[in-house]
Amino acid sequence: MQITRRASLTLLGWGSSLASSLALDKPEIDAALVRRHDEWIDRGLASQVTDPSSRGYGCLPNDHGIFNPEPAAGWIEACTAAWLHPGSRFHKSTLLFERIKLAAAFLTRTQHPDGLVDYLDTNFDSAPDTAFTTWSAATPPV
Repeated sequence: MQITRRASLTLLGWGSSLASSLALDKPEIDAALVRRHDEWIDRGLASQVTDPSSRGYGCLPNDHGIFNPEPAAGWIEACTAAWLHPGSRFHKSTLLFERIKLAAAFLTRTQHPDGLVDYLDTNFDSAPDTAFTTWSAATPPV
């Protein structure tokens, strides 16, 4: 069976029409959960390195003071959720947006030319840790 351009466009039109007719309601997020998330963001803002002369600039250090890329990626994910959620104190916050960019710049600086990252506690030039970092940075906040 050969699919023509016309058939493809028709199917795409049907899909678009179907998607718009199934407008799904977004689930309500408990205000207490949003408040706890905002409190966590407050703690993260306090611990994120903002000194440009630090090698951890843009990252949040782990319990041992080590700057790994995965926490920076997770920070981007959490901050993006707060920045997007209308019930958050950080909704469309300029400060939070700047901190997200700092974390993204940290990820860029710590990536090897081959695209891999290090998990400085144990793994260097690590494909699995690159996958974990990418997953955290690329997971859409829902």
